Amino acid sequence: MQQHASGSITGVVVWRFNGHVFPDEAWNDFVTVVLSWWTTAIVRLLNGNTTSETMDFMDGPYSVLCNCVDNSVECRFVDRRTESRTLASCSGETRELGRSILAAGKNALRFCHERQWTNADIQTLEKEVNALRKLI
Repeated sequence: MQQHASGSITGVVVWRFNGHVFPDEAWNDFVTVVLSWWTTAIVRLLNGNTTSETMDFMDGPYSVLCNCVDNSVECRFVDRRTESRTLASCSGETRELGRSILAAGKNALRFCHERQWTNADIQTLEKEVNALRKLI
């Protein structure tokens, strides 16, 4: 991860599942922003506020469409350039997905704190990670 002169933080952020990587091994994006979005989305799913969430990447045409039924989640990995063509899919426990997103958020925050970086995106991620931590 690196912090730019503008204060934004970018780095590699990917989904790993069943031996696959999405969108690709070196996908570089706005880490704290994207993880905040995903953390907010998984909190809504775990709270039962919704049964469907779209977890977008900030850059590029990629999204993960998550649909929950009971305690299970199905994730479809899509490329929006091709009429939301599903490139891959996986399913599992919603809480397990929450634990993975929580771990990613905590790792990103640890990295930022070690470098004494601070900005509004980091503060938002901290708030969302704390909300998720209470559910997991």
